[in-house]
Amino acid sequence: MSTTRRDFLRKATLGSAALAIASKLKAGPAPTITPKGLAKAPKRPNLLFIWTDQHRGDTMPYAGNTALQAPNLRWLGDQSFCFRNAYCAQPVCTPSRGSILTGLLPHNHGSIQNNIKLDPNKKVIAEYMPQDCATAYYGKWHLGDEIRAQHGFKDWRSVEDGAYRQYYTNKADLKLRSTYHYHLTGAGFPPDENDTDSDGAPVFSRNMAAAMAERYTKVHYLADEAVKFLKERRDGQPFVLSVNSLEPHPPSYGPLNELHSPDDVELSPAFFIPVGADASKLHRDNFERLHKKGYKNHPIDTAADFRRLRANYYGLV
Repeated sequence: MSTTRRDFLRKATLGSAALAIASKLKAGPAPTITPKGLAKAPKRPNLLFIWTDQHRGDTMPYAGNTALQAPNLRWLGDQSFCFRNAYCAQPVCTPSRGSILTGLLPHNHGSIQNNIKLDPNKKVIAEYMPQDCATAYYGKWHLGDEIRAQHGFKDWRSVEDGAYRQYYTNKADLKLRSTYHYHLTGAGFPPDENDTDSDGAPVFSRNMAAAMAERYTKVHYLADEAVKFLKERRDGQPFVLSVNSLEPHPPSYGPLNELHSPDDVELSPAFFIPVGADASKLHRDNFERLHKKGYKNHPIDTAADFRRLRANYYGLV
């Protein structure tokens, strides 16, 4: 069925009305939505984006993964319209984020590989919003100048420091830290490493952030900030809020490592397929390196090793 973008968006905004009706009905024929019901749909719907990083689609409960304990994701999937065939414009972080925000392919928005700043002249969704719309971006940006509000997002929360500081366009920003950094120092935690890529000042490493108690993790901090943002807009002010978690991105451990037993985690059949002499040199070298040194400091030489790593990953999801 062909449709225009405008027509698709118009129909999508009516989803909340359809959902409210469908959730109260038992399984059966699709309900007929009356004009009276549609009239309750907001004329200016709010937009809330919740992003994860390096999150496999087959770990989502509504994709059939029954081993993973994620009741809120399961609930969200049960209440939602889920795309079974979705395609990523580019598998690398910066280009992909640029495409999601601009609607352009990487060779059009210009950030074709990691750590290339997004062109200031390329508009993102926040820059198309009317002036009375609250626009907020919370979490990982990875499109340049990580800790500064930009591209129409007026409210900003940042969580990344060390890895991206060397790419700041304004070196004066090296004196600044992410809002997450100040959240941790305010709670009494000292930074654990010096940022050797820029000014040598102390920062919190990803390893330390991942090892924090759950209430001090990056994703918990972002969730709390997002809740505050939503509560402040109970008066009906329209908004666009993008919440961007680093998890389940490596370092592949966290406070919920023990939520899933490694014994209950299935292994991919690919784990048992050896990399033979007919494979590319890249694959042979990676196979040898990973089995000798592990993945991100995690041993993966045996099936038990890999089950432990996957259980950690499930905990991050």
